[in-house]
Amino acid sequence: MLGGRISGKALDDRAGACSLIRCVQMLEGQHIPCRLTVLLSSQEELGGNGAKCAAFDIEPTQAVSVDVGFANQPGAPKDKCGDLGAGPMIGFYPVLSRSVTERLCEIADENSIPWQYDVGGSVTGTNADGIAFSRSGVACGIISIAQRNMHTPAEICDIDDIENTARLLAEYVKSGGIAQEVS
Repeated sequence: MLGGRISGKALDDRAGACSLIRCVQMLEGQHIPCRLTVLLSSQEELGGNGAKCAAFDIEPTQAVSVDVGFANQPGAPKDKCGDLGAGPMIGFYPVLSRSVTERLCEIADENSIPWQYDVGGSVTGTNADGIAFSRSGVACGIISIAQRNMHTPAEICDIDDIENTARLLAEYVKSGGIAQEVS
């Protein structure tokens, strides 16, 4: 499509998977000061069973989930949607770790990565929920890629948003994420 937009079926969650793969490409040959596991899980739309099982098995100390979020389109409430091409949507939800969320915002600002808010009042409805509640809890954040026409055969995303999501993830990993308490 014009302006770096793409359209297709199942961009939820193919856009997220693409950003994760691109992040790994960006990290190739880089020093990573933390353990890194990249998960492309199944059944996110059916309760996040793949991510729940993996988080239980892997025992992460922190996590960043990637998904899509609603983009502005006719008939959608502007205050509940992001804009295509305006950068990753960083999630602010009670279920998420404030430390991870604030660190994602800091890293985006430090690296001139455009970003936008994704604010909710309870759970995210994504894999982040299952990961955050795994075992005794995981410090979890979420980055969403703005998407129009969600759950249709003509979903629309902006390639720059996918690339900037990958950049933000790569910089987060290179920074080591949030400081961990040593017990």
